[in-house]
Amino acid sequence: MAKYSAPLQAVVKFSRRALFLLVLAGASLASQAQPSVQVAWEGAPTRPLLNSAGVALSAGTAASGDGTVLQLGYYSAGSATAPFVGTFIPLTGEGSPDVILQKTSIGDSGASANGGFSVSTNFNAGAAVFQGAPPAAGTPLVIRFFDSTSRTTARNYNAVSGGVNWQWKAPTEAPGSFVILSLADPSLTWLGGPLSTFRTAIPVPAGFNAPPTGSPADSDKIPAIVGGALSFLSPPRSTPATYVATGLPDGLRLNTLTGAVTGVPTKPGNYRLVITPINRSGVSETPMQYNIVVAPLSSGVVGAFSGLIERSPTLNANLGGALQITTTPLGAFSAKITVGARALAFTGKLGVDGSIPTQATLYLSLAQLAPGLNLTLTFDGVTQTLSGTFWNGSASALVSGEQNPWSPTFPANSLQGSYAFHLQQGTEAPGSPQGYSFGSLTVAPATGSVVANLTLADSTRITASTQLGKSGEVDAYAALAAPGAGSWICEFTLAPGALAPAHNTLSGAASWLRTARTGTVYAAAFGPLELDAVGGTFAAVAKGGLVMGLSAVTKTIAQNAKLTFTGGGLNTEGREFSRLVAVVNPSSTGVTNTATVAAGTISVTLPTLNAATGAFSGTFTIPGTTAATTRAVPFQGQLVTTDGHTEGYGFFLLPTLTGASVTTSPKLSGRVLFVKP
Repeated sequence: MAKYSAPLQAVVKFSRRALFLLVLAGASLASQAQPSVQVAWEGAPTRPLLNSAGVALSAGTAASGDGTVLQLGYYSAGSATAPFVGTFIPLTGEGSPDVILQKTSIGDSGASANGGFSVSTNFNAGAAVFQGAPPAAGTPLVIRFFDSTSRTTARNYNAVSGGVNWQWKAPTEAPGSFVILSLADPSLTWLGGPLSTFRTAIPVPAGFNAPPTGSPADSDKIPAIVGGALSFLSPPRSTPATYVATGLPDGLRLNTLTGAVTGVPTKPGNYRLVITPINRSGVSETPMQYNIVVAPLSSGVVGAFSGLIERSPTLNANLGGALQITTTPLGAFSAKITVGARALAFTGKLGVDGSIPTQATLYLSLAQLAPGLNLTLTFDGVTQTLSGTFWNGSASALVSGEQNPWSPTFPANSLQGSYAFHLQQGTEAPGSPQGYSFGSLTVAPATGSVVANLTLADSTRITASTQLGKSGEVDAYAALAAPGAGSWICEFTLAPGALAPAHNTLSGAASWLRTARTGTVYAAAFGPLELDAVGGTFAAVAKGGLVMGLSAVTKTIAQNAKLTFTGGGLNTEGREFSRLVAVVNPSSTGVTNTATVAAGTISVTLPTLNAATGAFSGTFTIPGTTAATTRAVPFQGQLVTTDGHTEGYGFFLLPTLTGASVTTSPKLSGRVLFVKP
């Protein structure tokens, strides 16, 4: 039985009509009556495979054989939830154990456009399906592709797998068993992360493409990994006086008395190590040769990480904490740990286990913060995350975080720009601010850096800097300054909209804790408060336009917006109220908006309405029985756009008149809404 049959061209055209392809392919197989599994690689012409610069990869032609390298295979320890774990084992393409199946990697069979590939492969039943071993049934198949015509000249690569449609099916003696691999599959998983789709965005590490060097029959091949401890003992051929070595990898050392090699490799590559025993007579004995293959650290554990430490009354006075860690390809790290107002810096070496090459670990003693306090972390190169524990032997707090994968060659273009959001308690805690907190954040696509500016509902202002995770995660931490200590923690997610970065969304939660302080604004401690976050890409006003997409004021429609004030003591006084507002743009070519609020017993002014940033502020005045009891109440807020719909959210601080005067009375925070009527 032949190992390989010619590609079925009708099956593998790059079309998104997967159902049509499946039916057609099944019919073709049945007509040929071949007991086989066919794997068809299928994608969409509107989403071609690209290199890191966004240029379509060369598909080549059937005659020239100059297409980009693609490999169909699987990872030795891959699973449905983690398909890229272990060693990549090619079934077809460069590196396949079957010399015929190697030829299916180039993408020259019927491909007509760069970035598109049409290749199909038949795997027949029987003992001689491959020269190598086939995967077990259910193993997730993987397509790996490079940005060159040869792996040895490639600079970037990526790999993709999918859901149940991508699982290997063992060949049977009945025709028609079929697997289709579609780049239009909605459940795709990408080695470079979900935002790396269709790009060869992962740099090929040094030594990745180098073939193993040959070795004499008495040599051993010794696997190693950068950052992972390695030791072995060279067996003596007689009783030597000393040992000498050539070709020792960086980071390893030879004990010249025992022949033991120990250390931690610091540079990837394939090394030919020759150890020569020299006896007491000074005569060199037969050298012992070893091939030491030092694998690089997984790209998913190298780079910049940011994370959060959960709140713990025992370990961090319920303040929580944050960490920023940078790891290097040599297995070193630098870390900054922040708990409350204290920040500590550390450096050290990662722990790496060669049997789990996609992971690294970190351990730190944090006795400077508290006796017996420790931090233990695990970096997962597959998910590009970190997780661990902040602990002291009797209590522990969870730690989690993400890698920042973004760079000028792999920018976060779909998530870039400015966002606005508001925060609200799901269930209001007694004695806490009832108003809306609000803020804005910006994402720099080339660096993945994020800066958030917030105004909390008690008028506290904070700025937090962090990094963007591969799936849009924004984990940020800020310690509150005196006179009221405390902390603010957020776990947001940015998601691309249909017209990314326009219409992007922001969602998630924040936690706010404040200790007791002096003054008239919530002197008593509160929290931690759990706040829900809602927002998105801020939609700035077009020239001549109005905020919130308001209709123009006309003779029949005198007001086109509305302000509403609730809670914060107004409810207990029976004074909650609304006012209609007329928003106009005096220039057909400008973006300046002005607002005039309708008259009422409680007068309202809205002098600040920034159409460019969405910030607004004003004052409402509640008349008293005397001038001394008249209250001028400031309010402020932020316009927030979610799914193309914009509204304003904010807070006011109302004196309760329970003190000696308006200025000395405690103030309560209430809600402000600025909307279309």
